[in-house]
Amino acid sequence: MINTLKHKNYLGTIKFSNKDSYFFGKIIGIDDLVNYEAQSMDKLNAVFKEVVSPPSQLRYGCFR
Repeated sequence: MINTLKHKNYLGTIKFSNKDSYFFGKIIGIDDLVNYEAQSMDKLNAVFKEVVSPPSQLRYGCFR
């Protein structure tokens, strides 16, 4: 089994929690801690790609 995901030069780990029945991981090789999780490998791959991709639209504004 492959234990890493790769997208846009980012690598992420793949782990499985038997207790909670879900997949999870973190991006490796960066200074920040970025985690992701999903209930299937297909969803984990999609979430990983979403996490490492820039937002499609920048949001501007202020909180009141």
